[in-house]
This record gives sequence, structure tokens and C-alpha cells, in this order.
Amino acid sequence: MKLHQVYKIVKCKLILDPGTSRRRFVPIEGQGLPTNIFIEGDRAIRERYPLNTIFIASDVKVCKKSDRETFYLRAKNQSLMPLSSLKLDVHKP
Repeated sequence: MKLHQVYKIVKCKLILDPGTSRRRFVPIEGQGLPTNIFIEGDRAIRERYPLNTIFIASDVKVCKKSDRETFYLRAKNQSLMPLSSLKLDVHKP
């Protein structure tokens, strides 16, 4: 993972951060991303959905605040889509 690297699609879930008691998005295992890094997302979305809801984040960029050493991820326009609301394109034979 490098600063400014962009991941097109990242599956993530909404968790409760035990250190701050805030709702946070974190990547789901198996995508080549650490699962302890936060994805910055719209607070209204974090408050609207129950914990453990699965989301899709697109155009996720690796970022770092200038006063900190740790990285975080930022979804484009801080928008994340709950997986349950995505429509699958299913073709019937």
C-alpha cells in the first residue's frame, strides 16, 4: 500500500471502533488491504446503517494527514453504497 494509490472497488463493513466508540468503515479481509485501517466516509451513512453492514466503496485512495504517521483510506466523495442496495445484472438463458 502506497500513499496516493487508488483501489477501484473495496468491500468494507461498518464497525464500532473500540478505542473511540465511533462507527468506522474498515476493509473486509482478502483484498490485500490491512483490516485495521479506517475508510473515511460520510457520517450520515455511518449513522443510518446498523453495525456490520457491508458496503462497497469506489475509487478508494490511500491518504495521510500531514501531522500523523498513519495512513487512512478515503472513498471518492466519501460515498459508500450498502451492498444490499446494489442490483445484480442477472441474465436469464
